[in-house]
Amino acid sequence: MVDRNSTVVDIGSDHGLVPKWLIKHHHQGAIFATEFGDDTFQTLKRSLSDEPVSLYQADGLKHLPHHVTTVLISGMGGQLISSFLNDLPLYPQVKTLILGPQRDSFLVRHTLSKQGFKIIDECMIEDKQHYYPLIKAIKDASSIVLDGIEAFLGPVNMQHRLPSFLHYLTFLANDLKKKPQLDALQQTLLDWIESYVKD
Repeated sequence: MVDRNSTVVDIGSDHGLVPKWLIKHHHQGAIFATEFGDDTFQTLKRSLSDEPVSLYQADGLKHLPHHVTTVLISGMGGQLISSFLNDLPLYPQVKTLILGPQRDSFLVRHTLSKQGFKIIDECMIEDKQHYYPLIKAIKDASSIVLDGIEAFLGPVNMQHRLPSFLHYLTFLANDLKKKPQLDALQQTLLDWIESYVKD
């Protein structure tokens, strides 16, 4: 999802696996990576000591280099990612977001709409019966507020019907059916999933 010539920053880069992957796959633009804690930042420095990656220590989008056009945030909860995205108005040069929330992805999608970003690509990553969404959004004044189902499952996922997304829906439906009682939203979601999968 990362445009090859973009100037990209990996927020909360941990051991720098994403920057290493980008370099391995011949990314042409500048790459930045950040960590907030002192220990984690030192670990990141050691991991990327031999790589052409610019490092800086910061919390979320704070101190974002002004020529960064693509922000990548993955491996965090949706609430934390959304809180970072609230700083986007400070950085009008950011045109692309690539986000991998581990939970509460509906919060991320709602925040994208409020911040004027339109989702253009999505997929579900399946790993040992766990499912993780990836979301790519671009700055677009025509972005619209998503309805409940779209925010929860993703408008592009719903449109493309990729196998991993259908697997996720089956997993989610089975999980809902195990609950002794569903609230109104959960029942609506289950009914929608069963109709969608049949189609």
